[in-house]
Amino acid sequence: MKYIYVLQDPVNKKVRYVGATTNPKQRFRQHLKDAEKDKKTAKTKKQLWILELKKQGMLPEIKIIKKHDDLLQARKIEEETVIEYIDTIYNLHMPGKGSLSVKHYKKTGKLKD
Repeated sequence: MKYIYVLQDPVNKKVRYVGATTNPKQRFRQHLKDAEKDKKTAKTKKQLWILELKKQGMLPEIKIIKKHDDLLQARKIEEETVIEYIDTIYNLHMPGKGSLSVKHYKKTGKLKD
């Protein structure tokens, strides 16, 4: 089972990250751990956002959007969700598109070069 989830801001409820996982609790902990691990050299907007929330005594909220047994279908839903929240998310790459960045999609509106 693949779960498509979002991380949202606990104050303004803006979606800041879209992902898919087989274990939402473990993946959420990994997001928090990754931000802490790289605290001194945090580079991504997502890491900086999580660290700023933690300074304020808060954490991102994880919300399961959908779940699906078919992995290809789950990837498609994840991609559609990324596009839905394209203006507020801190994702770096489009799901299943290798090196195609969210930045490229925002600029061109294309999933392929």
